[in-house]
Amino acid sequence: MDFESLTNLSRLQAQGFLARAGLYLSSDGTNPAAKSVLDNEENMRAELLSSLRQRARSRLGNARLEEVDKLVEEWIDEQIEAVSEKPDEEAALERLTRDGVLPLDAYTLEFGEQYLRSQARFSIDDRALVAEATRHPDFEEQFQNPNGSVSLVGKWVNTGTPDAFFLIATLTLADRKSSVIGSWRLYPGDVSFLHVHSLPDALERFALAFGVDFQMGTERGKFIRHAYLPVGSKISIAHSDEVEVSSIARFDQPSNSTEIYFAFSVNIDRYRKMLQRRTKRHQQRNERN
Repeated sequence: MDFESLTNLSRLQAQGFLARAGLYLSSDGTNPAAKSVLDNEENMRAELLSSLRQRARSRLGNARLEEVDKLVEEWIDEQIEAVSEKPDEEAALERLTRDGVLPLDAYTLEFGEQYLRSQARFSIDDRALVAEATRHPDFEEQFQNPNGSVSLVGKWVNTGTPDAFFLIATLTLADRKSSVIGSWRLYPGDVSFLHVHSLPDALERFALAFGVDFQMGTERGKFIRHAYLPVGSKISIAHSDEVEVSSIARFDQPSNSTEIYFAFSVNIDRYRKMLQRRTKRHQQRNERN
């Protein structure tokens, strides 16, 4: 395989492929930005690097591998310039970051004021747990939108103890930063995990236990799975308690509306009382022990 074989790719695909191949070569495959994106990219990259190394050895003779790879990197950089107006490794990395292709631990984790205020309402601080969940999630799902992507991560905490719970966190991914929107504790004693096959499924069971009915467009319920909300529409909640509605959504240009992937409600007071009750039980067990 040589550079001519890349003509079946679009300009952006070829540029991204070459940038990732260069990053892979310079880092011995350790740079997360070199992660494959295209179908069969690993085989394509292996064939290209093998072909270029053979060509470099023919030119350099008995040169060291470092010298061979340096020449190969120069050829890749020259080809990137030929494919586009300028080398675009940075842009390729930006696209990978924006599209949520990189692993979560490649992003800088941030906890905004909204999240900190939310945690303060419940007298808990789950930042360390959320950070661990982003580094080593048990489950992860991503949802794309034009400005980046949204990631759901889930991780079991305190497994094998009476205090075990399932932590779900929602994060936005953009500009090489992951910003935590919210996190929730799902205790098996309060939330049924029967027939749960995804993180949205788990959030639906959570909403059934702690949510209230709300109206979003033409849809109504404690958990709404996929809906379109016309511009200017409001969410209606017929409940006197403090209620928070969270959603994963994107703006749909053709219909001039917001496409809701899913949305769920939480009765803040009910959730707070559950956490307080479990905290008290935990303290009592520690005192007995």
